[in-house]
Amino acid sequence: MKPNLLPNLVFRAPKFSWKYSLKECWSALKSDISISSPSFYNLIKDISEDEIDGLSPKIKFTLWKYFNRSRFRATPFGTFSGFGLLNNNQNSTNEFVKVKLPFKTHSFVNWPCKNEVEINFHEVLGSDPLLFCNSTYYTTQHSIRFIYTNEKVFEIAEVGINQRALNILNATNKPILKSELYNRLNVDSGSLAEMDSLLVDMMELQLIFTENTPNIIGEDYFHRMALTHLGDDTPYVISEIEVENNEVNYPLFKSIPQLIDVLQRNVPMQNMPALDAFKSKFLEKFDQNEVPLMMALDPEMGVGYDELEQSNLNSDFANKLVAKKNSNVSQRKDNIKQKLAAYTQFNKCSNEVILLDDLIDYDAKEFAPIPNSLSIVVQQYGDKLLIENLGGSTANTLYGRFTLASNELLNLSKEIAAAEELANPGILFFDVAYMGEANVDNINRRASIYNHQLSILNYDLSESPLSLNDILISIKDNEVVLKSISLNKRLIPRLASAYNYSRSDLSVFRLLCDLQYQGIHASLLPDPEKLFPDKNYYPRLEYKNLIISLAKWRIKKVDLTHIKEDVIKFFKDNGIPYQFRCGLGDQLLCFNIENVADREAFINYISKQEELLLEEFLLPNKPLLIDYKNNPLIGQYVLTAYHNQPIYNDFKNRYSVIFSQDKVVEQFIPGSEWVYFEIFCHHQRANSILLDPINELLNSKRKLIESWFFIRYSLNGNHLRFRVKLKSISFYNQIISSMYSLINPYVENGLVSDLQIKTYKRELSRYGADLIEEVEKHFEIDSDFVLNQVIQLDDDFLKYKLIINSAKEIIKLALFNRTSETESKSFKNFNDKSIQYIKQYSDAFIEEHHLDSLDFKQLNIAYQKYINYNDEAINYSKSEDFVNSFVDVLNKSLSSGRNIFGDLFHMHVNRSFSDLQRTHELIIYYFLYKDLQKEKATSKN
Repeated sequence: MKPNLLPNLVFRAPKFSWKYSLKECWSALKSDISISSPSFYNLIKDISEDEIDGLSPKIKFTLWKYFNRSRFRATPFGTFSGFGLLNNNQNSTNEFVKVKLPFKTHSFVNWPCKNEVEINFHEVLGSDPLLFCNSTYYTTQHSIRFIYTNEKVFEIAEVGINQRALNILNATNKPILKSELYNRLNVDSGSLAEMDSLLVDMMELQLIFTENTPNIIGEDYFHRMALTHLGDDTPYVISEIEVENNEVNYPLFKSIPQLIDVLQRNVPMQNMPALDAFKSKFLEKFDQNEVPLMMALDPEMGVGYDELEQSNLNSDFANKLVAKKNSNVSQRKDNIKQKLAAYTQFNKCSNEVILLDDLIDYDAKEFAPIPNSLSIVVQQYGDKLLIENLGGSTANTLYGRFTLASNELLNLSKEIAAAEELANPGILFFDVAYMGEANVDNINRRASIYNHQLSILNYDLSESPLSLNDILISIKDNEVVLKSISLNKRLIPRLASAYNYSRSDLSVFRLLCDLQYQGIHASLLPDPEKLFPDKNYYPRLEYKNLIISLAKWRIKKVDLTHIKEDVIKFFKDNGIPYQFRCGLGDQLLCFNIENVADREAFINYISKQEELLLEEFLLPNKPLLIDYKNNPLIGQYVLTAYHNQPIYNDFKNRYSVIFSQDKVVEQFIPGSEWVYFEIFCHHQRANSILLDPINELLNSKRKLIESWFFIRYSLNGNHLRFRVKLKSISFYNQIISSMYSLINPYVENGLVSDLQIKTYKRELSRYGADLIEEVEKHFEIDSDFVLNQVIQLDDDFLKYKLIINSAKEIIKLALFNRTSETESKSFKNFNDKSIQYIKQYSDAFIEEHHLDSLDFKQLNIAYQKYINYNDEAINYSKSEDFVNSFVDVLNKSLSSGRNIFGDLFHMHVNRSFSDLQRTHELIIYYFLYKDLQKEKATSKN
């Protein structure tokens, strides 16, 4: 799908033309330096332009870097460069845009100054302030846990449960006046001092924030607090550029949408190992249950983030597919890498240009969606355009920090945010307010762009703040899904800031930022250096009038001696152009070694380098930007590509969860009516444990047992989870004693490694408090059916036959009941619905396992084997009780507004196979989907 370009674009430009000399700009450059580095300015403030040559080499090199930046680097920084907005460019063919000087500067108190603001909590409370809770708090059985920071690191803090403190936290999920809080909590006059003291304690612990606490989003904190005279006299400056004509030559960019379409089809999606590892570990521990976000990330109660969990591999056909699930996703699409290797020998003297057309497949069909808006950063190079950046989760990533300085850009950003929500009905996008590094957080400061925001350890000015303790997390269709409990909507995070979030060590922030990129193709530019990291030369890559990747040359320490001896000879011998750039990010510098000052600066620069990568650098032939003297400027243009196709599933119909307010016991500790055993053994031994000691216990102690069920787990080692509900707690010791005597021989010969008694925690959020007892009864019928029928079959394909036959009956009797008057009139309607329903599950498991064309070929071969398989060993009539129980519970869930088909079916497959249950589930859904399609085709004949 080819996106469109917005007619509005942001341009960025340095202050000076590359044609100016240092002496011509000396007075203005010193003024710029005085703002960005007062200490260095003090060294040069009294130096005239005629005295520059007499400065020390160190000072001269620093000056050269500042001047280089102010001519060649367009990324806004202080008054050295700035940004502007060009509107309604779609039909414009203007040859150039003339910028006005001086830049319009927007000056703010430097963010590190927030550390100078001292807050006396007792005084603050006396003024009836607004109070806001630390939204990271969550409770355990005996404590309140929350994230705390000492300005350097984040850590989980813990205090004992205090009901009054909990009441305060619950009442301050939105900013509330202290007086209103006291009224809401019915605080009487005799308790005021005690309540104030508790609030001060909570403020010192960072459990409660006040309106004096810094906010990173919304009205500027220092302006809001009327703080202007603080110790640091270095302001944070954003420079805005005004222009004489407001349109640019737009046809130059016409090839960009087609480039995006081509790259989307051919460049592999970026791997997300931390997120993939989290999903695996979450599924192992919580399965498809919805869990409070902070609990899921708790290192004790949950699974944390950014840890790898490997699964066991041991099966036949299923094992071939599970290996694919754990393989490197990027290996699925390496056509560009393979073809690039065939087109170049990486000969550093060749100066070759490779065309993207030679590396791509225009007919590629399988590709992930691109975000609804993304940024393209373009710079003129010679007579072409260099694509410097293409991607991101939203175009607002690059626009956010400039919204403090431009209402026009703020309105554009809000339009982009609104368009994202409009394209994805039922989805709530929210901005993440985070501050973690005082010296970097200036770029995190921004106006309020999205309708909702989540503030982590800072104050929130939005009308409806989101709280971490209101967010549930789950895995649906192989996606990590966040949901607001109070709003009953799926949440998608956004970080409308160019902050490099990988710098943060806060796990919840890292997870939220990673989730921006889940399931979308957000990094589209192929980078030869990353594809072939060991090469000393990379050729230029082009598409039409666009440069996708510049030619690059790697210079190693061994070369530095030759460079210092004769720079020009070294460049000539190695085919390196005399005009080039090197460095990363804000340290990017441009050189022309034919220029004496540049040559000296380059030799100075490389003296401190172990290795560097040089990129070709070309000045524009016909610059789009000129200054008031008609001199050319190096311009960058930030365009927005957009589309309005939905890219997120809200899961509302399929996975809706309703929380009951009924008083239902959630946990049963050892010694209560539910006895919960964990029996650790090899997965191949599990069935014999079920058939022998567990079956013997059920038969011999049946009079003591009201109900029972089992499931299989692999977290912390393969084990069976066997749960027994007693008719009376007085039978507890008998059951324990019997289990020990039956299992002990297996422990002594090493077949069982451990037997543990645990607390049974009901999955109320998954099944609902109103249904949990019905579900437990069904689990007994399911377990009995598996124990006495399914695992008696020693062939996976026979199990597939039995399970799929049961699934068809369940679909007919519950999900799309053909006995109703409307459905009985149209078998076709029933079949179409059931096909589409099962396809959703099948597609989700296919995506989870990363299947490719060869895997589908194997699946289809296996399906042919399946449909012709001899099933005489199966007595289908014995599944009737299981099917009826499944249908009964499912119908009750449907009548209460939710659908737990997938959950119940998942648990049935879990019980039926001793290993690789999710891969078997993939196969079953695929075969079931094919069966339903076949039945539909047969019904037409």
